[in-house]
Amino acid sequence: MLAMGLGLAMNFHASVKAIALIIVLLTGVIYFRDLILAKGRSWQKIFVFVIFFLIGFGPRLLFTTLNIFFHSSRLGLTSGGLVYEKYIKSLLVWVSEPTTAWYPDHKPILPVFLFCFFILGILVSLLKRNIYLSLLVVVLLISHLTNSAITDMVNGDHRLSPLFPVGALFAGVGISWFLSLVEKRSKWWRNFMSLGMICCLIFYSFSFFWYQKPNLSRTLLDYVSMNMVYILKAQASRGLGGERELVCLVSSPVNAKNFGYMHYSEQYRFMLPSHRVEVKADEKSHDNEVYVYKGSCSEYSLEGTFRNYRVHCRGGSLRCPLGYDGEIVVKVQM
Repeated sequence: MLAMGLGLAMNFHASVKAIALIIVLLTGVIYFRDLILAKGRSWQKIFVFVIFFLIGFGPRLLFTTLNIFFHSSRLGLTSGGLVYEKYIKSLLVWVSEPTTAWYPDHKPILPVFLFCFFILGILVSLLKRNIYLSLLVVVLLISHLTNSAITDMVNGDHRLSPLFPVGALFAGVGISWFLSLVEKRSKWWRNFMSLGMICCLIFYSFSFFWYQKPNLSRTLLDYVSMNMVYILKAQASRGLGGERELVCLVSSPVNAKNFGYMHYSEQYRFMLPSHRVEVKADEKSHDNEVYVYKGSCSEYSLEGTFRNYRVHCRGGSLRCPLGYDGEIVVKVQM
C-alpha cells in the first residue's frame, strides 16, 4: 500500500512528488541495508515495492519526460554557498522568515510558542530513537532543500505545504511530552497548561477568520463579481431567469477586463449554469458597479429599467473588501 500510494503521489504537484521521492529513497536504503545484513527476503520486498510503485504511478509513466518529472524548469541552482544560504533561510521559515508566493499573509509557518514545541518534538523523537519519527526528521530536512533551497522560489508556501502536517505532528509530540513531564509534578499544573494551550490555539483559529487573512490580496473588482454571482444565483433559485438565459455584464473597463479572464469565465459557467455570460466595457460605469443586461452585448443599453442591489460596506462586511467603506452596486435589468 505504501508503494502504491507513493506511485500515485508521482501524479500530484511537484512539492508532493519531491517528498514522495525522498520517502522512496529512504525505503530503498532500508531494504538494501536489510539485504546486506541478509535479513529475510529483501530481494522479494524490493521487487514487490517497485512493481506496486509503478502500478500506483499508472499510465502517465509512459509519456512523462525527465524534464516534466523533475520540473527542471523550476530549479534555481547556483553556487554551493548561495544554496547553503537559501537552505538556512528555508529552515528559518518555521519561526522567523516569511513564506512567499500565493498566500497573501506572508509570515512564518508557526508562532513562537508552537515553534518551541516543534523543536522539542524533534529532539524527543531523536533521543527516543523512534525510527518512524526519526525518518520524518530526515524527510523534513531534505524537503527544505528539494522544495525550496534549490528552486527558483525560496519558501514558496505552496511548495512547503506538504510539510505542514509534519510540523503539526512534531509540535504535538513536543506538547505531549511537555504535559507528561508537568503531570509528574502536579496534575493541577498539567490541566492549567493544557487549558492555556487550548485557548492559544482557539485564539489563532479565531483570528484567522476575524481578520480575514486570505482576503488581504482581494480587491474591489473581485467582490463586485462575487456579489453579482450571488444575486444572479438567488434569482435563478427563485425561477426568475430563463433556461440558459443570455446576459451581458456591463462594467468599467477595468472590471470588464477582470471578468474576461479565464478563471472568471469558468467560475460563471460553474456557478451560473442557467446563464450564458458576455462581457462589455463601458466608460460610464464605475468600478464599484456592474450592470446585468438581459440580452447580447451587441445590443445593450443602460437606459432601461434596472433593479439596484446595494451592498453597504461601512463597518466591515464579508461581502466587501477589507478597509473599503463605500458600497457595491449590482444593477439587474427588470
